[in-house]
Amino acid sequence: MLTPGTRLVREWHGRTHSVTVTDTGFDYAGRCYRSLTRIAREINGTHWSGPRFFGIGAASRATGGMHGKCELASAPASSPRKASHHG
Repeated sequence: MLTPGTRLVREWHGRTHSVTVTDTGFDYAGRCYRSLTRIAREINGTHWSGPRFFGIGAASRATGGMHGKCELASAPASSPRKASHHG
């Protein structure tokens, strides 16, 4: 499980994309998402496993549902995790 406040950083086609894990899902570009897969699709336009896109293992998947307004976790953000693209 990913800890709220964690930042996931991914470079894609010359742009850096940053996602913050919240108590209820993920915050990306000022919008709330329930899954990393939806964010990966938003970034690259095709279906791609969100955890794989952001370079995290299956054991870290956070797939809980979101209810109500997405708010950033109050916990301090850990060091950004940078994923590399292979291929």
